[in-house]
Amino acid sequence: MKISIILYVLLLSSFSANAEYCATGVIKGNICSGFILESCKTVKIDAVKGENGELFSINKCYSSVSEYSKSKKLCWINTKSKGGGALSWAANSLTQPDFLHKNESGEYEELDVEYLVFKCTKN
Repeated sequence: MKISIILYVLLLSSFSANAEYCATGVIKGNICSGFILESCKTVKIDAVKGENGELFSINKCYSSVSEYSKSKKLCWINTKSKGGGALSWAANSLTQPDFLHKNESGEYEELDVEYLVFKCTKN
């Protein structure tokens, strides 16, 4: 539960005073489907659902990121732990925020996001 709260704070609170990495464009989430032949795509993240079901806009600035490419001006934030089998699956199900995408009919769809990616500047 503590990890979940920390992750929500990281994704939802404003770090503008301490921010080092700020999005300069759309924040997208990488989603994959399939087992043997996995297919992945990036989808715009429009909101994050809190524990009480309330929707929040996704944070634009972060104090740290998983990876930063200075030449491409891209940031990545891993949202899932990998490689631990059932242990990773359990950790992800307890800590993964509910990322949402607004479809063409205006309804929110929940996404199972592997990582976030966005154009960014490093301050």
